[in-house]
Amino acid sequence: MPLPTEFDVAGATYYAVAPAGYSYSSEQDEQYFTRKYNTLAAAVAALPGTLAAPTVINILGSWAAADTDYVSIAATGSAANYLLIRCIGEARHAGVWGTSKYRLLGAGSFSGILTNADLYLRVDGLQIGRSAAGASGYGAISVSGGGSNVWVHNCILRGSNDPSSWEIGIIVVAGAVQISNTVIYNWYHPSAIASALRVSGASTVVSAYSCVAIGRWHAIERVEGTLTAKNCYAHATAAGSTAYQGTITKVACASSDASGSAGLQGIAHDADTFASVTLGTEDYHLAAYSPLIDAGTDTSGDAAPLNFTDDIDGDSRADDPWDVGIDAAVSLVQIITPPGIPSGEAFGLAEIVLAPFALPAAPPPARARVSLETRAAVSESPLTGDEQVCDWGVARWHIMLQYPPVAEASAAAWHTFFRGIRGRVGTFSFDLDTYVKHSPGPGTRVFRLLDNTQGWDIATARHYGFTLEAREVI
Repeated sequence: MPLPTEFDVAGATYYAVAPAGYSYSSEQDEQYFTRKYNTLAAAVAALPGTLAAPTVINILGSWAAADTDYVSIAATGSAANYLLIRCIGEARHAGVWGTSKYRLLGAGSFSGILTNADLYLRVDGLQIGRSAAGASGYGAISVSGGGSNVWVHNCILRGSNDPSSWEIGIIVVAGAVQISNTVIYNWYHPSAIASALRVSGASTVVSAYSCVAIGRWHAIERVEGTLTAKNCYAHATAAGSTAYQGTITKVACASSDASGSAGLQGIAHDADTFASVTLGTEDYHLAAYSPLIDAGTDTSGDAAPLNFTDDIDGDSRADDPWDVGIDAAVSLVQIITPPGIPSGEAFGLAEIVLAPFALPAAPPPARARVSLETRAAVSESPLTGDEQVCDWGVARWHIMLQYPPVAEASAAAWHTFFRGIRGRVGTFSFDLDTYVKHSPGPGTRVFRLLDNTQGWDIATARHYGFTLEAREVI
């Protein structure tokens, strides 16, 4: 499923939310007319009491400051006349919390998005969070309408990590709620109540698919109602707490404790599982060799809207089996059986790396040598001295990068890179335009190491410096 485009819902009425000073195009002026606002709360307040058509609120632009007005939705609708709130273009996050992207952020008595109406609501690609606690019982999304049908997709819901009061990421006390490709983290309380997801109404029906939930007390908690979880990862940080609490139907659900699905228990909340779990720089994309890769189940045959086939970035989950969590990790290796060997034999297999790794951005090389190699054969007649040149038509880039020493604490990204690339097995991408000053530049190319010509210096000072040499893969 590709990321949304601006006017892709047939027959919809469109509203816009953009920062002050945003420049609208003529097409946008025609579609939005006077329905242009600077906060999501203002756009919601302008909705009719009953929706008579699909209604789309598009959030646009780059946001230097957060939107701090919490949103209370009173409009009603139906399955055909639903409300869709979504971020598109530069307002949409890239799978991690972004401070130039749209974010609905507040403190105190701030509930993010609250709906107590009988409404079909879709929330896609938003960041919602709390900057500080200050008042108990508040969170990112609260659903209390008995006739509500809410789908939260591709969202990042971040708590304040403040122990002074209890917070809940998503609280459902009535209605039907589907949550997918969503990360809910830093929801805090030192002893009780707080959860990333809490289902507490007897009539509620909630499904959580391909989510990551990190809670201080419990991560995913059912008190009453029906809760089904598939392809989720849950971690509760407090002693005595539980990742999955209560009666929950779990399929391919991983946990850091013993409450997950069989075979997916005790998976640590650390950098071997996710790209980063460091407070303030959390990134819940999967690490290169995460135990969550290929550990999920294909849910594309489930009832809509939970038959999605994308991840939080819009990447396909087409590989089988699926991964657990918000991220569809790009397959690193493909096993190819040579001709004449039966499929599944344990010998004669070749591993081909498909996806290039990202070269860590920091520190930049202290010195770089970049050259373009060509392939040609030259032969000379022993009688006449005439030369014959055969140009094989092959040209590829060669790089030699020398990196300065860095302290051990700053070398984590390089540890991960070298562990993942496995010498000459893997490949990596490198932007040549910084070093090749002609137009058009060669752009980003894919390289394979020739040799790691200087290994890690693990002397007493615990500093690391190295030179790597690589040739373009063609």
